[in-house]
Amino acid sequence: MKRLPRACKAYLNNMDYLNIFLVKSCLCALGALIGLHVSENKRGAARSVASLVFWATSLPLLGGFLRQLVKKPKEEMIELHFVAREKDLKDNRK
Repeated sequence: MKRLPRACKAYLNNMDYLNIFLVKSCLCALGALIGLHVSENKRGAARSVASLVFWATSLPLLGGFLRQLVKKPKEEMIELHFVAREKDLKDNRK
């Protein structure tokens, strides 16, 4: 359990716009699945589309997170150091 917060932070630091788009699409599809209120005859099609979007966006995210979770702690610390250093360099340029 101690590695989970570090893995989450490292994964979030490495997210780009595509990953953010996937997270938002995934959550939108999940919301559609939870709050689905359509007529009986159209419910199956709406559920299928929402399920497809949810799984198509959540599986790549989960894969990336699991790869981050199984990294060795030394690799994590080196990666976090470089990410922090990049941010410092970008801030100094402004």
